Amino acid sequence: MTSPVVALVMLCLAAMGFKSISPIFWPIVQRTLHPMAIGMGIALINSLANLGGFVAPYGFGLVEERTGSTAWGLIALAAFSALAAVGAFFLSDAPAEREKEDGKGRAGGVPAAAPAQTRKTATSDTSSH
Repeated sequence: MTSPVVALVMLCLAAMGFKSISPIFWPIVQRTLHPMAIGMGIALINSLANLGGFVAPYGFGLVEERTGSTAWGLIALAAFSALAAVGAFFLSDAPAEREKEDGKGRAGGVPAAAPAQTRKTATSDTSSH
């Protein structure tokens, strides 16, 4: 199992998994949050992801330092990734249930915008005389 070929194949599989989730993840965010909070939600997610870019390698280094093996660091990263996947799985079904209960067809019961009302202007009244 320490073959570089096996390691490369596993790395490629992991990259395919992480890259292929993006088109599935962002619509969940847009369906789950209120339309006026989508921008803040996406900003929060991006901020946490950027923080994860520091925390994950730091945590990996701590685990490697304590155990003396890179295997446990990789197992810890895989466990946190699996936990995030399970959380995303349960989060994705919540808005569909709200839409069914609402009967309005939009997440969170946000009503659609009413059509703009037209009214006569002063120029249209004077043209008829």
